[in-house]
Amino acid sequence: MTDNTEKDYFVTPYGVAVFPWLNRADTEYDANGQYHLRISIPLEEAAEFIAEMEAVRDAFWDGLPPAKQKTYNKAACGEVEYDEEGEETGNILFKCKMRANVTYKDKTGKETSFSQKPTIVDEDKNTLRELVYSGSILRAKGEYVPYAMASSKSVGVSLRLYGVQVKELVTRDATPSNAPDFDSDGGTMSGHAR
Repeated sequence: MTDNTEKDYFVTPYGVAVFPWLNRADTEYDANGQYHLRISIPLEEAAEFIAEMEAVRDAFWDGLPPAKQKTYNKAACGEVEYDEEGEETGNILFKCKMRANVTYKDKTGKETSFSQKPTIVDEDKNTLRELVYSGSILRAKGEYVPYAMASSKSVGVSLRLYGVQVKELVTRDATPSNAPDFDSDGGTMSGHAR
């Protein structure tokens, strides 16, 4: 990023959605709500995207005062994904997020608020109304946002989400065909009196 008026935009490679909150905002930790997801992408397919992120981070780093460069570190772009046994999967996770409700002060000091949500489209760019679940194959678009975080003494790049394009949709099935059936247990729950 060369100045405050120039923006750097991104489109991720296709990957697997991990815990997406795209259809409604997640308000568990933020009352204003956030749309977010993580995308799991094989390292070899993510290499060019990682290099783009690093270039944005490094350009931001170069603009920092020398004193800050001495005490801050460069954060990794993306995070290594691990399976349930703690083994590396060979994939990199990228976190993308968007605030649902935003309030800010403009140049005159007037407070302004607005709401937003990510666009969700299919491969033909038609709007998708179905719920997007983990396992969907998709890619995200948005804006690179470089940061210098005092608490961790790190400089990095976050991914501000604008929308997703879904290649293969995984949506919720009320009763999957491979789900186990209930066994007869005489109407009681183990350890509970009737």
